Amino acid sequence: MSLNDANSLAAAGRLLQAEDLYWQEIEAGNSEARLYLAYAFHDSGLHSLAMDHYLELEGTNYWSSAAPQLADLYLEIHHYKESRAVLAGLSPEIVAGSLEAIESVEQKTASYISEVPEIVENLLLNESQLLEHLRNNPDLKDQIQLVEIRGFLAHYATVLQSSLGSSVAMQSSELNVGGLSVSRDVRAALGSASRRWFEAAHATVNAFTLLNQLNPGDTSNFRELALSAMGQLEKKFLISGRELTEEGEDFVVHNLIWALNSIQAPAKDFYSHLLPD
Repeated sequence: MSLNDANSLAAAGRLLQAEDLYWQEIEAGNSEARLYLAYAFHDSGLHSLAMDHYLELEGTNYWSSAAPQLADLYLEIHHYKESRAVLAGLSPEIVAGSLEAIESVEQKTASYISEVPEIVENLLLNESQLLEHLRNNPDLKDQIQLVEIRGFLAHYATVLQSSLGSSVAMQSSELNVGGLSVSRDVRAALGSASRRWFEAAHATVNAFTLLNQLNPGDTSNFRELALSAMGQLEKKFLISGRELTEEGEDFVVHNLIWALNSIQAPAKDFYSHLLPD
């Protein structure tokens, strides 16, 4: 078996079998196999595993191929400093596109950063109202709306933890949540980005579970929600420093594993290994 065989298996969605072949090549000293394994994980949405292997390629002949991909992963979670750092020392021709992307995201974020306190206030209020309604009347439309709101909250929490967020993180905002009006800084009101991405995934897992109960034939939306939940957990995993779940809430990951198996996603075999013992 060869590297080409591994690539063919990965392209066919047989990621677990491909990984076995990649590792045979890696253990034989083939760094190119590690690059392609990272690509396979990246393409399958397993960004945390892809990042691990890109990092392992620093100092090898394949770093110039790995670094721009790694920079993109850091940029997804608004880690601008880390994104630029991995590009240091590479030729301008290789990194030009990545540097332009970093600059573009920074500029876009800077254009709305001053509006974040007011945006967050409204989102937190909407989240509180939806949660109260869902406790009494589980409704798919409301659950999907909660998914959207929690996705935005996770995004803004991530932005506030970036270098750009420091300028607004300590501004006070009068927040009306659950009928209580409190003045607190924006970052404290949101909590950690890690927790927010997990809560977004939790809402999405609940959404595809409810969808499966109400309309099991809607496989297209089920698949979309399952992959969205995986993407949200991947961001939580990267931001938290490799913590996939929250204490006492492993059921969120277990339900996601069930959904990934249901849609036969290439990543389906990997999440059980990422859970803590």
